[in-house]
Amino acid sequence: MKGTSSGKGKEVIITAGYRVHLGFYRFYDPPYVYGSLGVSLSNPKLTISVSLKEHSGIQVSAPTEESRGLIQRVLTSLNISGVSVTLSGYVEHHVGLGSKTRITMALLRALEALGIINEPADMLARRFGIGSVSAVGMYSFLKGGFVADTGRLVSSGEGPNLLLSLDVPREWRVVLCIPQGRRGLSEKEEEPILSEVRPHPKQDVLYALFTRLVTAIPLRDYYSFAKALTKLQVLTGEYFSEYQGGIFCCDESKELAEMLEKSGALGVGQSSWGPAVYGFVDNVEKARRVASEIIKLSDEVGIRTNVIISDISARGHQIVNKV
Repeated sequence: MKGTSSGKGKEVIITAGYRVHLGFYRFYDPPYVYGSLGVSLSNPKLTISVSLKEHSGIQVSAPTEESRGLIQRVLTSLNISGVSVTLSGYVEHHVGLGSKTRITMALLRALEALGIINEPADMLARRFGIGSVSAVGMYSFLKGGFVADTGRLVSSGEGPNLLLSLDVPREWRVVLCIPQGRRGLSEKEEEPILSEVRPHPKQDVLYALFTRLVTAIPLRDYYSFAKALTKLQVLTGEYFSEYQGGIFCCDESKELAEMLEKSGALGVGQSSWGPAVYGFVDNVEKARRVASEIIKLSDEVGIRTNVIISDISARGHQIVNKV
């Protein structure tokens, strides 16, 4: 750890899309607990700028109190001063997109690029609770595309580590639907739930679906991928249904998922604790038609919805400026 740096006038700007969590393919199956998968999105995205200043303090500009506090805690914990941090772009918390992980990883990566820290961002991130249960947020930021983690070792608690990283066909799109005014569980709320891991009654089916899903990606088999994902999402939702009142976190998310299927999307599911839901389509023209239909249908039933079309980003983040 380097702490305050003497190189003044330097700045690093990083952009990063968020991720959608595609569920768990493993729950309690010793020697592992959990094992998850996800993809990195191009949209929505955030931008973080970190610059070195002459002053010895910390300046933080961010759109929410939670993001400001997070940035302050990371910098203070690492004993870093003499920096100015600005966070902008899409910043929404507890909607199922992994905002805490994205902000923390972007900040650490910027500090690493500036030479303020000499430990890799993924190693440091675990100090702040990143990747303790599911590491797809961390690895999708680092690798882009589709990622799956190993889950955690029961005996030692080691992991989750990266299991595989795959490029997703460039023409595939995700239609993301985020009902406004709803929130998923926070990290504090999810902790007691995730700590009581138990076997899934259909673990063998989950493994079979996972095999089909990861085989379909390099074969560019959209239909096999999407069908396997839908079934895996249902089994994940059933596992957590006693905590969220069903397969989905709320009525709005359930309705939007049904709208996605009705509009022609496949591979429909809820990202993390929601309320964000998503569906996959195999080309951008179809994505636009699905998004347009969702906007119309959600207006008709009175669900205020943020509808976003995204490709699967081949890069989880980009350094767009380094001075």
